[in-house]
Amino acid sequence: MKRFNSWFLIFILVILTNCNSGPSPSLESEDPDLRRAKINQLMNAPDAVKYTETFTQFLEGDPDNLVRAQAAVALGKIKNPLAIPSLIKALKDPTPRVRSDAAKSLGELGAVQAIPDLTNVLDRDALAGVRRVVVKALHKINQPDVIPPLIQALDDSDPGVAELAYQSLSDITKQKLPKDKSAWEKWHNEPR
Repeated sequence: MKRFNSWFLIFILVILTNCNSGPSPSLESEDPDLRRAKINQLMNAPDAVKYTETFTQFLEGDPDNLVRAQAAVALGKIKNPLAIPSLIKALKDPTPRVRSDAAKSLGELGAVQAIPDLTNVLDRDALAGVRRVVVKALHKINQPDVIPPLIQALDDSDPGVAELAYQSLSDITKQKLPKDKSAWEKWHNEPR
C-alpha cells in the first residue's frame, strides 16, 4: 500500500509540473491568437497601466486587426489618458472592429478632446454598428459639446443610431422632447 501511495504522489507531481510547462503567450509571437491572449492577460494585471506603451504599439502597428482591437480594448480598460492620441488615430483604422473598440475606449476615458474625431466618424462611417458605438462613447463623455453631434444623429439612416442618440440626449440634458431633430435644435439654440 505504501508503494502505491508513493507512486501515486509522484504521478500527481509530474502532472502538476507539466500543466504549467506549456507555451506561454508572447507579445513577440507570430501567432496573433497568442499576442491577443498576452494582451488580455496584461490588461487584467493589477499594474496594467505600465503596459500603456506596449498596448499602444500593438494598436498602431500590429498587422492583425483582432490584435489591434484587443489593444484598443486594453487601453480603454486601463484608462491611461496617454493612450488618447493613439485611440483617436485608430478611429481611422480600415477595420470596423478596431474603430468601434477605439471609440468605446475613448468613451471609457471620457476623452473630451476626441469629440471632433468621434463626430467625424459619426458623420462619415458607412457602418451603422460603428456609429452606434460612437453615440454610446459620446454619451459616456457627457459634455455639452456632445449635444450637437447627437442632435445630428437623430436623422441617421439607421434607426438604431437615431434611437441611441435620442436616449443619450434625453439622459444628458434631462429634457423630455420628442424624437424630432428640429425640436432638439430649437431647445439647444435657446438662450439659457
